[in-house]
Amino acid sequence: MTNLVQAAIDRVQQLPPEKKQSVLANYPTVSSNQTALWYEMQINPLSTAYNLGVLWEWESGTRDLASLETAILGVVERNRILRSVFFPHEDDVYLLTLSPENSVIEYFDFDSEESMIERLQEIYATPFDLTSAYPARFYLCRVDEKQYLAGFFHHIVMDGVSIASLRAQLCQLLEEPERSSHLIDYVDYLFSNSAPLEDGSKLWNEYYQGFESEWLTFSDPAQPSFKGAQFVERAFDGWPRLADFTRENGLQTFTLLHHALAKTVHQLTGGYEFFVATTDQNRPVMELQETIGYFARTIKLKTRYSTLDTLPALRQFETENLQALSLPALSLHEVQQQARCVEMMQPYQLVLELQRIEDADQRTLKSTRLGQRSFKRAAKNDLSIFFYINGNQASISIEYNSDVYSASLVQRFMDCYHASLNAYTDVKCPAKPAFVYGDACEPVDVLDRLSQHISTASEQAAFLNEGTISYAQLAEQVEVLSGVINLNYNQDETVVVLAERTPSTLMALYAAWLTGRKGLLLPSDLPAARVAQMCEEVGARQLLSSASANDRKVYAGLTVLGTTEFTVNHEQRQYQPVPNDFGYVIYSSGSTGKPKGVNVTRASISNLATFLDDCYQGIERCALNADFSFDAAYQHLLMPLLGRAVYVLTKEERLDVGALKRVLKEHRIQSMDCTPSQLRLFFDAQLFEDLPDFKLMLVGGEKIDQTLLNEIARLPDIRFLNVYGPCECTVDVTCANLNEHSQEGELGQPITNTSIGIYTPEGKLCDVGETGEIVIFGAPVSQGYLSEDENHAFRDFVTLDGLSRGYATGDRGHIDASHGLWIAGRADNQVKVNGVRIELDELVSVAMQSTSVSRAYAVFDPDMKEIALFCSPKKKASELCEEQILTHMAKYLPSYMLPAQVHFMTTLPLTTSGKVDVQYLLEALKLSSKHCASERPSHLEPLAVVIERAALLSITSPDTNLLNAGLNSLKIFKVIRAIHEHYGVVLSIGDIIVNPTLTRLYELIQTKRDTLVEAKKGLMLLKTPRRTTSSRLVLFPPVGGGLNAYHSLIDKICPDIKVMGAEDDFDALTKAVNSFEQLCDHYADQVKREGVTPVDLAGWSYGGLLAFEVARKLRMSGFQVETVTLIDSLYTGQMVLPNNEQERILQSVVGGLIGSLKGAEDLVASMRVDTFGIVKILNKEYGIPISNSELSTLAKRVGWHRQLLANHSFSISPSPDFQIRSVWAKESKHSLTQDCIRWHTLNRKGGSEITLPGDHYSIIQQPILATILSGRDIKKEINA
Repeated sequence: MTNLVQAAIDRVQQLPPEKKQSVLANYPTVSSNQTALWYEMQINPLSTAYNLGVLWEWESGTRDLASLETAILGVVERNRILRSVFFPHEDDVYLLTLSPENSVIEYFDFDSEESMIERLQEIYATPFDLTSAYPARFYLCRVDEKQYLAGFFHHIVMDGVSIASLRAQLCQLLEEPERSSHLIDYVDYLFSNSAPLEDGSKLWNEYYQGFESEWLTFSDPAQPSFKGAQFVERAFDGWPRLADFTRENGLQTFTLLHHALAKTVHQLTGGYEFFVATTDQNRPVMELQETIGYFARTIKLKTRYSTLDTLPALRQFETENLQALSLPALSLHEVQQQARCVEMMQPYQLVLELQRIEDADQRTLKSTRLGQRSFKRAAKNDLSIFFYINGNQASISIEYNSDVYSASLVQRFMDCYHASLNAYTDVKCPAKPAFVYGDACEPVDVLDRLSQHISTASEQAAFLNEGTISYAQLAEQVEVLSGVINLNYNQDETVVVLAERTPSTLMALYAAWLTGRKGLLLPSDLPAARVAQMCEEVGARQLLSSASANDRKVYAGLTVLGTTEFTVNHEQRQYQPVPNDFGYVIYSSGSTGKPKGVNVTRASISNLATFLDDCYQGIERCALNADFSFDAAYQHLLMPLLGRAVYVLTKEERLDVGALKRVLKEHRIQSMDCTPSQLRLFFDAQLFEDLPDFKLMLVGGEKIDQTLLNEIARLPDIRFLNVYGPCECTVDVTCANLNEHSQEGELGQPITNTSIGIYTPEGKLCDVGETGEIVIFGAPVSQGYLSEDENHAFRDFVTLDGLSRGYATGDRGHIDASHGLWIAGRADNQVKVNGVRIELDELVSVAMQSTSVSRAYAVFDPDMKEIALFCSPKKKASELCEEQILTHMAKYLPSYMLPAQVHFMTTLPLTTSGKVDVQYLLEALKLSSKHCASERPSHLEPLAVVIERAALLSITSPDTNLLNAGLNSLKIFKVIRAIHEHYGVVLSIGDIIVNPTLTRLYELIQTKRDTLVEAKKGLMLLKTPRRTTSSRLVLFPPVGGGLNAYHSLIDKICPDIKVMGAEDDFDALTKAVNSFEQLCDHYADQVKREGVTPVDLAGWSYGGLLAFEVARKLRMSGFQVETVTLIDSLYTGQMVLPNNEQERILQSVVGGLIGSLKGAEDLVASMRVDTFGIVKILNKEYGIPISNSELSTLAKRVGWHRQLLANHSFSISPSPDFQIRSVWAKESKHSLTQDCIRWHTLNRKGGSEITLPGDHYSIIQQPILATILSGRDIKKEINA
């Protein structure tokens, strides 16, 4: 480093901030690759990993030192990167270009080549200081009569030059012959301040114009191995055919490799556009290295995957690539042309690197090892593909960061890339068996983890209920319960717990496990007969109740043990559990009419815990939502054992979304579980708004449709995991991250220590892509059913590992080429309703236990999503009613299993083979009146149908208690949503519990509707005052809009003010009104007909002008007007329609929809008048469900109003005598010109003007507006 370099750096460093920025603006910022290398060098400044060296020998005599030095300085002069230092400032790194005379050029004389090499190796190992010295050093060496030039470079220069180009320039300056001469400066900059580079920069700008890299999300549920960089290699046997294909079609080899990568990325992520870095590396061959450089520059290629046919898509790729590859730089095009020539020197290697974001933003780093990995232009390469050619042989290698990717994901990537390349030549990959593995890992021991937390974090919260319950308190309570169990239970006896929704239930189960026993949780609302069946099968003599201190009592015929009267004998030897000696029993539906008990062991529980522990990295506070009779409850039941605090939701909190939200917010809950049906209700009730701590939702139990997936995609800051698995396999066996690319039926990949195969009915493995039965293997598979007669689904299958025990789920599905599992439906007579698996045969078996039924059959209607039961009565149908059957079945079945409707037939229809004709029954459902007898009044019929369809139950009487008829917590969610959609009324779960009959619900809905919007003489009642009042506010709509713009304000306006709105049917309005004057007369007449004075008028935007003109007309007729409030009503007194009127109209419509002026301008500017394109973006990116016809209708209304205003002549006379309040958005206020009307200056009574934060659209959401419209002390409110 010379003093001149340091002096230049110091001068820049000492400049004042504003001057420094001005000076630095004359220098370029470094490229993305250089930025990454720069920061890496700051972390490890002594690193020499990126040092490059080359040694040239002059074979045609010697050169004098002066001419050599002049030539070297000439090369440095031409390539500014070689005479620059890197200067960081704020968020950028600048390239400070200085004089070439400051370059390092040294001279050495050596007595042998060995001594020269030894010295150069020492220099090579010297790190570069990029902040104070040039990234290039030159050494002229002489050994006897031979001359050498050694050049040492930091790899950071190779974004702009190649060693081959430097050699070519040197030969040119020395006037030596050179077969190729390239003048290279940096080329990876999109902006340049150097005149000679303007043409090149312009080309780059054109190349990248209009292209934005998507974020690519790879769903990778497997656990990475955490071993750093890993390398996977596979031979590519299709290379000779691929080479022939390129020659026959005149294509570059690189084009096929690039297109195949794009296809692979699209298959795995759904993404279409991204950047890929490409580099030619031919290090083994020195001659070829001279052609393209030691490292040919890395270039960022835009990649846009095309769905065109193969050849057109390839030619499109080649055209775009050649545009980039032929920009001023060493052309990769020339090298790739050689790739298809026989004379091409071998071996040849091409590197394609996916570009990953490197950002400390928590939004991208919040995902755990299980989660999403995001890619875009810039930064590190977590995954690089090396395509290596040597003669007629080729191989593909993938180098990847195993801290980020699991081996299974990389294998999927390799499979897809191979298949994509083979597809060009119609080479079919050998059929692969449909069998997929999850990652293998050591399972978590939940009891060991619990013991660790009790020892090391005794004061940490284990439960958030009842204040909080610490691990020390948990340990004490579990110890008491363990003593009760050891004193009262045999060692092989199952501990049946009356499962109240309190932490005590969980602690009772933990106590059973700690004593080496199995636990069974039974909610107290199960039918007594069903409880008796379960307890008989497990051999239970008693029930354990941890929620009460009462003396022993009897429940369902069994003795109940309380716990508080017992104390622990600490000297008593506690039983120490050994592997597989504890677990739980859970019941599913049974085909024989009896529920089936599943025996789940310690090993399976530990594996589930291992998977969940990985999912929940960074999660500390959870809510347990699932019912204890469902296996999903175990997902959060295990969390305290893993060191995470749990809040057990009460029954009331599960049923009332408002109460649920309060709990989630109060306890800063980060994660919860739910079914898709519940999730729909959560979205409808906007549960996730204002929950900043919420991070993760486990969703499972039933199919997730596309509508719900679209809703999920709108919340990218919350991770939604779709988990699948039968209770026979310990809750979860697969997992998929849900995002904007997710599709219906997609289940993801197996969890840890799990494998899944697809089998034919004959028990043979299907091929990839072929549909068959899903069979599960590995750690999740339970020991089976308690009843040996039911265990036919647990059996041995031939797998890729030999004969293995698995569980045949009865679900049909397939495994795709990316190793992803998809589900298609059921293969047997099981169905899922509201997330619960139900055996239709069990319903039939229970129905036929009735003395009145001779034969029964249950069907599931996929359109109505409900179960219907058909019965042949022993008596006449008229003497047997639906209520009798449901009452009988309710004795043995929980409410969620009851059929939604019952029909009676003299005999059930049969096919020619003698089986029940299911298709006939489904057709009969469509033709039937749904109920055999109905006592419902006609005015209640619509409400009854809404509830029946939503909740899958039947209502025969207006006074039937819906809760007793099967309206459980899962179904209530759907009823609330359906009532909201049909009636526009929002009910709480508490509303339904308090009003559980049709009659009372109907009355409640009517009451709530009366307080909403009611048409009356052209004005609409928006809010009823809480007491009789003369205070009345009339709101006028913005241009072409409706009153919905004010809905966020109405509830905040003083409750004693009657709020009305002016809104008419558009078609009727256009027939009655031909001018703005007539429109004002129309609304003035409506206000006068209302007859109450005084009145306040207000309007936003165009509505403000309407309010002002209507107020003047009212005063001229003697009608009393107190105030007029104009909200951001920018108007000059004359409206001139612009040439781009259609675009302005669309901006107005879109701005109102998305609530952003800038967003509307940008969207319309990009789409112009392409309404279909605008609708697509509104649907996909903003989640606004609008059609093209609806958008066109809104635009028509806006255009009509704008045309009226354009023909209106505004006058400031007569001067108004009412108070005027003018409210401006801050951004609009800055846009006011001298021509704009300042409304508050027009009236004789004086007025006020206030400015609020935001733009034209966001101002309407300001809470202070309600204060202004309520007439309260504005300044006092604002100061507060």
